[in-house]
Amino acid sequence: MDKRTDPVEIIARVGGVTPYSDRERAFGTWVYLASKAGWQVVEADGFVADTDRGEIGAVESRVFGT
Repeated sequence: MDKRTDPVEIIARVGGVTPYSDRERAFGTWVYLASKAGWQVVEADGFVADTDRGEIGAVESRVFGT
């Protein structure tokens, strides 16, 4: 049984003074936390966010050794 936290359940709460928007920081924090939980995710290359739809970023799952 896989003991990793499901990445859908990882919540990134951010705030404070930052040069980035809170959404961008939340996305980066989510990627970091998912990686820390054992998921191999990276920001997707070439993704263009549609801010009207609330998109911030996209990730790709990387599987190594298979």
